[in-house]
Amino acid sequence: DLGWEDDPCSPKSWDHIGCEGSLVTSLELSDINLRTINPTFGDLLDLKTLDLHNTSLAGEIQNLGSLQNLEKLNLSFNQITSFGTELDNLFSLQILDLQNNSLEGAVPDGLGELEDLHLLNLENNKLQGSLPQSLNRESLEVRTSGNPCLSFSTMSCNDVSSNPSIETPQVTIFTKKKPNKSNHIAIILGAAAGTILALLVISLSVFLYTKKQNTEVTYTDRTAIEMRNWNAARVFSYKEIKSATNNFKEVIGRGSFGSVYLGKLSDGKQVAVKVRFDKTQLGADSFINEVYLLSQIRHQNLVCLEGFCYESKQQILVYEYLPGGSLAEHLYGLNSQKVSLSWVRRLKIAVDAAKGLDYLHNGNEPRIIHRDVKCSNILLDKDMNAKVCDFGLSKQVMQADASHVTTVVKGTAGYLDPEYYSTQQLTEKSDVYSFGVVLLELICGREPLRHSGTPDSFNLVLWVLQYKLQKII
Repeated sequence: DLGWEDDPCSPKSWDHIGCEGSLVTSLELSDINLRTINPTFGDLLDLKTLDLHNTSLAGEIQNLGSLQNLEKLNLSFNQITSFGTELDNLFSLQILDLQNNSLEGAVPDGLGELEDLHLLNLENNKLQGSLPQSLNRESLEVRTSGNPCLSFSTMSCNDVSSNPSIETPQVTIFTKKKPNKSNHIAIILGAAAGTILALLVISLSVFLYTKKQNTEVTYTDRTAIEMRNWNAARVFSYKEIKSATNNFKEVIGRGSFGSVYLGKLSDGKQVAVKVRFDKTQLGADSFINEVYLLSQIRHQNLVCLEGFCYESKQQILVYEYLPGGSLAEHLYGLNSQKVSLSWVRRLKIAVDAAKGLDYLHNGNEPRIIHRDVKCSNILLDKDMNAKVCDFGLSKQVMQADASHVTTVVKGTAGYLDPEYYSTQQLTEKSDVYSFGVVLLELICGREPLRHSGTPDSFNLVLWVLQYKLQKII
């Protein structure tokens, strides 16, 4: 029992918690058996310091991506095995302590994008390979001791172990001798042999590099050919994408996946071009998943896929352009100041989105669970008709009589179904819960998570339940 009751910051801060005014800015829960990072950690949007060292955390780092004010993160002395993908979003991070975990593989390039980071402690893990060069800067201290092989050098572990340490050179003074012909011949032969050996090494290196490149291209081409057979509307070349977007000139949206650009096809049709910068295998799987699903379905309340580009190292989706923007923009963004949504219009938007979800759950075979229903994933056309978008996290239910799909928990804080989180059993009801949060937003006009007011008003669902229990509604 942590003794947490009432307001965390007033009249005095709870134990293990630090406040600035009424905002929770630090949380220290070391030596507690947490085992996992609960999605509710993502609700603490003002958090600057989070200390979860020695809390029995395991698996990948997750549910922290929304903490964009976080400056110090201590996850040391746990059993974490994977960096996950959410650390890249912690733009304010200055200190990241991951020592004494079980992290394996390579250090992700995304950590180098954290410009404020000045201490990265990776000591005593199972990491190996070359550190990203983006981490090799004067303002950043990187600690790597206690790993099998981890450095900025491109030298392999075998090379390191097989080469003795460099010793101080010994100076030898030779007495001047009369040059003879045999010495000249030996020097010439030695130089020739060295040149031939160098050429062989260079040729072998070029051969291996070319083979690797051909393998990568072959894999990409093979995947692209398979994707063409999914009856997607169109396969675009990267050159066509650059032309349509005027070299990616106008950004109309950004997210953790990348950026969305306004484009115009050769026939004059406007499109939204979604360019992903997540090049991990997870990112590739999410991209292919979205192309596959949208190639199979057509519905007036689901965003239409115009085509895709999957050339080497490029993951681009081309959608129909919906000039009305997202529902979130109309409720909380700049559009909310320009156009007020009437009750009739709000009801129409809710019905449109519900029809799109109903088609996914009941009108398509196999059934599809969206898994990330939220206001920013409901787009509006020029007539304010609503369409559900973003199927990167969606899951298919392959067996017609299956009641659920067991899967790793994914979604957005504030919209996540508590039952899905606790059981990892995904059902259509998980989408229904998230859609219920959207309905509350339409009615109440407030976001699912907020960081002002009293603690019992931080979460929209809990705030509404409080009034329901009091029989006010």
